[in-house]
Amino acid sequence: IIDEEIVKAKALVTAGTKPENVYDELTKNGKTPPPPEQKTVVFSGSAPARGPAAAPVTIVEFADFECPACRAASPLLDALVLKHPDLKLVFKNFPLDFHQNAAAAARAAMAADKQGKFWEMHKELFSSPEPLTAEHITALAKKVGLDLAQFDKDQRSEAVVDAVNRDKKQGREAQLKGTPSLFINGREFNYATDFGGELEQWLGLERELLGARKVPDAAPSKQP
Repeated sequence: IIDEEIVKAKALVTAGTKPENVYDELTKNGKTPPPPEQKTVVFSGSAPARGPAAAPVTIVEFADFECPACRAASPLLDALVLKHPDLKLVFKNFPLDFHQNAAAAARAAMAADKQGKFWEMHKELFSSPEPLTAEHITALAKKVGLDLAQFDKDQRSEAVVDAVNRDKKQGREAQLKGTPSLFINGREFNYATDFGGELEQWLGLERELLGARKVPDAAPSKQP
């Protein structure tokens, strides 16, 4: 369905339809393409982000550092941000109650953010083969070069605890079905079997419907 809508959108633009009118044309007969037919969710508050602040396409990800599916999705999302300079990725914590160390890992990531090293800690937490115990989290903090005394203090701070709880509250209000949960420009991304491939298709359709000018792929760069 997504492929069909992309083809239709491109054909309309080629035929002279203004980009801002593409969505109206696609939906005038009552058939709505997948992304826009969903309710748009607006997430307030600050959160760690990668990519241009004014990017036309924003992915908000809710994830759990002990979730295997989140771990598998993380490098794919990192690659997308590096590939597409018109894309921004925003991370929000949604530690699941049945994951023993997930809440502590979320606080650790936000404590690292206080020292400007959220994404370095994010990478270590998701790539670690060891259980995310308190001792191992401290070892990861040392590995990424954090001030350990400040890190320990920040992990237990009211500001960090509130930041994680605020993310969780927003996730519950959005009625998340699990992790990872992605929202593309406020619309929830649902996929069947091919996470990476379907996400690329969804992003392509989003650009067509926005009328956003496609930009060349960025040159490969080293991830943090």
